[in-house]
Amino acid sequence: PLEALHFGTVFYFSGCEPWGWRLSNLVMEIASCFLLYLATARISGSRTLAFTAAVIFALFPVHDSTHYWAVGSCVTLSLMLYLASLWATLKAIGSEKKLAWFAAAYAAFALSIYGYEPFLPLAALNVVAYTTVGNQFNSIAAKLRALFAQSVPYAVIIGSLLVYQRYLVPLISKPALHKIHLDAGLMANVVWQGLYNISPFATTPFISGHVQNFLLNDGLGGGTIARLLGLLAITSGGLLLTALSDREGATGEGNAKKKGALLLMLIGALAAVFSYTIFGLNPEYAPTLTTILNRINTGGAIGYSLLVAGLAGSIIYAGGRWTTVRATTIYALVGIAAIVFTLVNWNLGKTWEISWAVQKRTFDALHARKDEFATTNSIILLNCPRYVDCAPVFDGTWDFEQMMRIALGRTDINGGVVSERMRLSRDAVQDVTFGFVCAEYPLRGLVLVTPGLESCTQVHGAWNFIDIVEREGTTFGLAKQAISDWRSQAALGMRRQKNGLFIPQNKRREEPAQVPGESASPSTKNNTLDQKNLSVSGSL
Repeated sequence: PLEALHFGTVFYFSGCEPWGWRLSNLVMEIASCFLLYLATARISGSRTLAFTAAVIFALFPVHDSTHYWAVGSCVTLSLMLYLASLWATLKAIGSEKKLAWFAAAYAAFALSIYGYEPFLPLAALNVVAYTTVGNQFNSIAAKLRALFAQSVPYAVIIGSLLVYQRYLVPLISKPALHKIHLDAGLMANVVWQGLYNISPFATTPFISGHVQNFLLNDGLGGGTIARLLGLLAITSGGLLLTALSDREGATGEGNAKKKGALLLMLIGALAAVFSYTIFGLNPEYAPTLTTILNRINTGGAIGYSLLVAGLAGSIIYAGGRWTTVRATTIYALVGIAAIVFTLVNWNLGKTWEISWAVQKRTFDALHARKDEFATTNSIILLNCPRYVDCAPVFDGTWDFEQMMRIALGRTDINGGVVSERMRLSRDAVQDVTFGFVCAEYPLRGLVLVTPGLESCTQVHGAWNFIDIVEREGTTFGLAKQAISDWRSQAALGMRRQKNGLFIPQNKRREEPAQVPGESASPSTKNNTLDQKNLSVSGSL
């Protein structure tokens, strides 16, 4: 419900203009980094390490979908609220207002998972952090009692979300729930793959490839160098100021901060592991760096940043004393990492810019010519890449239809995108994924359009639908097999099952595999514009 409130609020103020989405996401990302800084400072006892963690987390380029995708902003909102929960938990340690801080922690966590669920497993991190930071427990028994006492409220909150999803949501609207798979092998594989994806083994070639791509296509012009120097100045200045405020000369403090750095590494490792466990409950969410599903790496990025900051601290405070040489070396490496990560993020952002340009051009054309579609029942977009690398353009009914309805000012018109998922009968076309009917479009009153509405064609029957798509809709990789299948379906005829799904007349009953998730879409190579061929985007 919080996710819906977030989208509705931003849309109320800025509509389809990008400023509201950019501003709200920017504010939430800055707040998230600041909250991580505060939490890290309390864990490690070092503001320098806290600033290092915040910089690494802000720029580590493994979840660009949360930076550039409007839908991904719900992850940023959930992230901000979770980090507020972690910080409030740490503030409760030794505080006279412990109950108030606990209440704030529980409330922030509840809001986080009622916005989006990916940080649900990190409730365990709050519990671990509370029982390991500081020396507030004199015995193992006391620590175990605290673990149990802290776990109960989080368990109640998580249970309330399950009740809400299972029993209350169906009373409001038709829900689509991912099926939970309790499979130890699946869980272990997802966690392992997630940890590998944020490790240097996977990120080094990923980062180097994007840096090379940026330098080859954009180069280092005067404006780019000025911006990078500004970033380096901010990073260096922040590290210097936090180092001075830490008063790091005393040996005793150095030993304490070294222990804090080791604790930071432990909590970072746990954060990374915990964060992927929720995605091990469903086979659709395999960890990745290169599709919109990379948003699931956000929790892993928290763990990564804490690990890097802890490793930096263990080097800076080696031997229990801060030294200028070690600290300067680490600060230089952090500055270099900030520059490299930024180049990667700029390169990743290009695909989202192209995606937005195609979306805006199509939206503006529909809005300007809305009177032409006053009696149209359905509009299907063709000859448009569904993705530019991992950036969605128009993947299906779930995004094109809503955009189209806003542009036309109508809620009684249906919309979709031509893809291999479609099944064709003699009087309708269905969009089917995982054996689930996402949408159905009667051929009567159906119009096929291209991006920017350069072509708008009324459909007259199944064979005409095939001819139009074959003539005007194959530029961006629509599989020839799809057109062949449609010809067979139109010739043989289709029958409708009890669940509404079209199947060929001579085929036995087909059962849905599962309720669909968006992961099915970005994995396909068809209808995808690869970043290496961005010059093709001019034709859009």
